[in-house]
Amino acid sequence: MVGRSWSGRYIPTTAKDREKSLPLETEGISEWFALCSSSRHVFLRRGSQSRVLRLCDDSVATLDATVKRSVNSEARMNGNFPNRGRRRLLLGAPALLLGATVSGPVSALSSTPPQSEGPFYPRSIPSDSDADLTVFNGERAPGEVIEMVGRLFDAKGQVLSGGNIEIWHCDVNGVYAHVGQSTPPGFQGYGAVRTDGSGNYRFRTTRPGIYPGRTRHIHVKVRSADGADLTTQMYFPGEPGNERDGLLRRARDPGALIARKEAGSPPRYVFDIVLA
Repeated sequence: MVGRSWSGRYIPTTAKDREKSLPLETEGISEWFALCSSSRHVFLRRGSQSRVLRLCDDSVATLDATVKRSVNSEARMNGNFPNRGRRRLLLGAPALLLGATVSGPVSALSSTPPQSEGPFYPRSIPSDSDADLTVFNGERAPGEVIEMVGRLFDAKGQVLSGGNIEIWHCDVNGVYAHVGQSTPPGFQGYGAVRTDGSGNYRFRTTRPGIYPGRTRHIHVKVRSADGADLTTQMYFPGEPGNERDGLLRRARDPGALIARKEAGSPPRYVFDIVLA
């Protein structure tokens, strides 16, 4: 007997399972699974384990890869891991079966790739280093105001509260607030904030400029409450220089370092961070 995989390809099943199961046509798969619209996590939607098809190994591998791609590419951005009664998150395990369900967050997320600190991390932390980098010493920094927001996770998908997030970047002219550098009076250039109980952080700053050899970016340094740390960089979507930037191109997963832009005033850039 045969059944259908998500791709519509026929795969072997047992007669007993086929009699118990619902049709698994491509269009009918929504009867069994719902893809969460914000984060595309996969949840068991209908039927008990006794009614779930036991797929053969090649189908399991296909499903496992699909789940992992969905989680790794988008869970970082949204961080929504609901547990709603009978809807259970499927784990991407080597021997994954459709009937094997587990409550709680995803078993593993890909950690945010590390990047170099660069030469312009502050030699001493400025007295004004809050989360609003648009005003410094009573003066407003020139440039387009933006927001940088996100959540901090560990590799198991658990949110991390109390984590310290630092950012620093150049001004609109591509100059850092550093020893020997001349920047506008209102340019703060550095800020720090701790994540709240849901792992959220938020900065208000100005859109950084560019300088030779680099695309537009913001430096990020993270330390969790238990001491795990990461130094990396956030990049802006749609920048012509992204494809030419050597640091970004050499990253383990360049796409994980490019923020998601949300429309609004000011524009918001979402950059979730996953610590290994």
